[in-house]
Amino acid sequence: VGKNLTYISQLDGLTFELYSGSVLPRLLEQVVSCKDELAQQYLMQCVIQGFPDAFHLGTLDALLGALPELQSGVRLHAVMASLMDRLAKYAASDPSVVLKLLDCHAFEKFVESINKVAELHGDIPAVSLVEMYVALMRFTDSVHPDKLANVNRVLGACQRGLAGRGLGGDSKAEKQLVVLLSMPLSSRDAVTVLSLDQYPPLMSLLSRRTHKDMALRVVQAVLTQGIHVSSMSSVEMLFKFIAPLVEEGEDDDELDEEDIEEEQVMVARMLHQLTCSDPQLQFEILRAARSHLELGGPARLRHTFPALAFCGLKAIRIMTAGAAGKLHGSKADAGDEASTDAGSDTAGAADAAAEGAQTGADGGITAEAALQWLLEVVLQLAEVPAPMQVGTVYFIISGTPCNPVAPERNEHEGSRPCRAFCPAACDALMFHL
Repeated sequence: VGKNLTYISQLDGLTFELYSGSVLPRLLEQVVSCKDELAQQYLMQCVIQGFPDAFHLGTLDALLGALPELQSGVRLHAVMASLMDRLAKYAASDPSVVLKLLDCHAFEKFVESINKVAELHGDIPAVSLVEMYVALMRFTDSVHPDKLANVNRVLGACQRGLAGRGLGGDSKAEKQLVVLLSMPLSSRDAVTVLSLDQYPPLMSLLSRRTHKDMALRVVQAVLTQGIHVSSMSSVEMLFKFIAPLVEEGEDDDELDEEDIEEEQVMVARMLHQLTCSDPQLQFEILRAARSHLELGGPARLRHTFPALAFCGLKAIRIMTAGAAGKLHGSKADAGDEASTDAGSDTAGAADAAAEGAQTGADGGITAEAALQWLLEVVLQLAEVPAPMQVGTVYFIISGTPCNPVAPERNEHEGSRPCRAFCPAACDALMFHL
């Protein structure tokens, strides 16, 4: 039968009118009536692969209309994937085809067909359903790469298809869902994709371990694309998605030190992408990052807090580059507060990491390493205009902020020595200044 279909497709007298009016209707009638799952799948693949792409584009309604009538055991995702892949390649070879696909609303028809198949075949396996949406995502990525709304629609349709039953513990379905969620990240701004309202519901269907794997893909996308995350809302959203990667969990005992190091080094690299041109907002972003990182325990902090500390130093360096001559009036107050915040964040990061190292049997950051970070802080403060140094140095040594511009705002009560220092270390700090 397949050989005969190939012969028919190669006939010189086969026009689109003859194909759409006589050949295809008779073929689909025979396919639907045979009731054999293997035969139906084989014949549908023969039709899709044997006849020209232009014929499929003109008879898309008829092809998609036959799919819900096939037996439930037919691998419809494979049939639809073949059809969508052929049309996507056809569009890539001829730009005018893209307009034809838009005119015939091909994407909308594929969405409607998949929804109808899922509705009529309620027992369709979760893995087959997700694979159909993977094929649809691949189609829209090829034909409509600029339409982010289509991505959101595919994710939403998949979420509704899985609503009420989830993945059913099917590891293959979970793996395909990771593929679906990863596809938009490879070709679009990762932070923008994560902001889609249909993304979080699908992420919630993943197990913690798979969610962690997905979080690694998100971090890798941010690093590969060189994305700068510059708003508090984006930072909070990003850390929400990668929470299993930065927070302690029940499965931590199953991880060895090399696994943790590999994961957290990527997180540490990502911290350098949290940048903003506004100094005050930059320090707020670093504080927000610190609040999330602190949930990771000593094993993670030993890799992430050093990076966070040096992000603070970098922010100070950028801020103080043009700080000279701007210490008057309200600008002086803003500059002093920002400088004090910077010292607070970086010194606090070193202090907390050192405390974690001292209290955890696993070992985290050595006291020498913490001291080295704080010496780097002081060396950087040497470049800060003198009126801005006093409060920050006081904070580093005593742990209490001091505002030299507005002394009445100082709070000396409750001062505590910085745990990362001994008296000799304090002398070293003052010597460097």
